[in-house]
Amino acid sequence: MNLEEEIEKSKEFLTLEDDRDKYGGKEVSQEGRNVAISFLRKLAEKYGDDFPVPWITPCSEHRLDLYWKTDNLKLLIAVGSNGMSYFGSCKENEIKGGSEDVDKIVAWMKKSC
Repeated sequence: MNLEEEIEKSKEFLTLEDDRDKYGGKEVSQEGRNVAISFLRKLAEKYGDDFPVPWITPCSEHRLDLYWKTDNLKLLIAVGSNGMSYFGSCKENEIKGGSEDVDKIVAWMKKSC
């Protein structure tokens, strides 16, 4: 699946209701989705042509999860209108944070793996 197809598919999450997971998960808001997709597009633009497409899944608290998993790389970014957090591991290198630092994330993805 390419990036635009994955983004289009994420529109489905706007129809999910609160507590869909029976653990108190909050609906995905349009605002939260917009923030997540905007961040994802910035990340893809900065990364370049060979940007690996993440899985986009609903997360709690009005956010989306952007998730990459390959043989070498695991990266989870939870992003929405109320902020973001991320954690990744690749070989011996880890990254984590809570701010929209596109340059830092892209540099880590390219260098570490």
